[in-house]
Amino acid sequence: MNGFDPDGVEAERICVVPKSVEEEYFSESEKVHPWPWYVYGRAFFEGVGAEFREIEGQLQMLLDEVVYEVDEFAPCSMRKMYTVGRRAIHRFEEIPEFKDIDKEYKDANYFGSIAPFVHQMLGRCLVRCQEIEKNLSNSFIFCAPQKNKPEGKTISDLQAEWKRLTFGQLVKMIKNDWEMVPEVEGALDLFKNSRNLFVHRLCTDPRYDISTRWGVMEFLPFLQFFDLQTKIVMRASEASVAASISLALHRFGAPEGFNSELLDDEHDERVALFFETFWIKGEPWPKSEEDTESV
Repeated sequence: MNGFDPDGVEAERICVVPKSVEEEYFSESEKVHPWPWYVYGRAFFEGVGAEFREIEGQLQMLLDEVVYEVDEFAPCSMRKMYTVGRRAIHRFEEIPEFKDIDKEYKDANYFGSIAPFVHQMLGRCLVRCQEIEKNLSNSFIFCAPQKNKPEGKTISDLQAEWKRLTFGQLVKMIKNDWEMVPEVEGALDLFKNSRNLFVHRLCTDPRYDISTRWGVMEFLPFLQFFDLQTKIVMRASEASVAASISLALHRFGAPEGFNSELLDDEHDERVALFFETFWIKGEPWPKSEEDTESV
């Protein structure tokens, strides 16, 4: 029909076009072809519920769950970029306060239920980021390999230097001497990249603008996924602290007043997790129980 072969047409999404939108579209110009045919003009997409924004000079359109890059509203000038998730959209639409998101952030006197939730998630992720960085910077077991340790420097000297490193530099230093299981290495790299966005520009990035419904629909799923990433890396960082404590006790003995009750079953599980996850480059893995005890 109209030159279209059914075998040569693919549908990205199926959209219900309200009768009023269809009638208005065909009444605008006598040159408009009957369906099926290409669609021209922004008005049609506005009528079926599309949202629009501009980022770095590029117009974007959100229609249903798909984000398109738009040069002009004409065939071959709109390209799919990514999806934000149909389930997320439906869940948001079920929240009455979400419909007032524009009002919520523009009116200082309005305080709905979305803002506290966003702020709570931001705070939780920020605290966990700081805990992870503190754990890793204090895990002097990562300084233990001797091959790259500068002559005349103690573990305390190296640990002090580590605390001045950026998180990316810290990860690079760890990878210089240590191997790790692929799941943890992948989670650490993903966390590093997401952390940079989270810490430096998440709340000011146009894509995650929390003053708009569209921005919140991308902002909250990012935070939920980032929250999951931090949990994985948090476990690894806690394991490295426990292994550092065990290493210090083995090499230097317990300091005066040390609370031995800290060395409970949870501590032992974290130490075991560390040596199941990390091993010094050039050494076999997994370590035997005898090797673990001799560290």
